[in-house]
Amino acid sequence: SNNIRSAVFVFMGVVSQNWFVIENKQKFQLLRTTLGALVNILLNLYFIPTHGIQGAAFATLLSQFFASYLANILNAGLSP
Repeated sequence: SNNIRSAVFVFMGVVSQNWFVIENKQKFQLLRTTLGALVNILLNLYFIPTHGIQGAAFATLLSQFFASYLANILNAGLSP
């Protein structure tokens, strides 16, 4: 279900984490992880009351997508 789909973004995050270390961008990695956690908390607050466990799974999918993919757009804007 949704948690299995989020595995794709988890794997993307692991691979990009290695790249951030190689490029000495650990601070951005911390920012990306923190923003992903915040997005997950906010989405859980929204989806769990109305959709229960399926809402939690969907919130996880969206937050993993944000942290592993969309947050990289921020990195492009922050690069010197």
